[in-house]
Amino acid sequence: MEFPPAVVDQRKLFELLEKTLRLGRLLEKLHVRAFEDAVRESNSRKPGQRRAAAITNSAHVEQHDKYQPLVNEAMRANGIKYTPAAEQVARQLGVSAKTVLRHTTNPNTQSAPRPE
Repeated sequence: MEFPPAVVDQRKLFELLEKTLRLGRLLEKLHVRAFEDAVRESNSRKPGQRRAAAITNSAHVEQHDKYQPLVNEAMRANGIKYTPAAEQVARQLGVSAKTVLRHTTNPNTQSAPRPE
């Protein structure tokens, strides 16, 4: 069975396409707006969260300066690499290894750029 070729009015097709795109944009805006209250509420809480974090962390900030000399000493005395030394210092001080690693640097790394 053969169908006759369809006659399409290009102007009507273009109008239909334009209306479809406009409707899609409107739906997208409505969908994004659904989260607007949550974003506004989150932004209003940030200053309080920062103050609370500063208060909580203030007790630990004083310890951060102790980490680097202890890591350097552990590396030199035990002949171990940076990460195991940081883990050892963390166990001694009762903090996580990540905390020590965040607040220290490897004394054996070169800070100069590599030659090309």
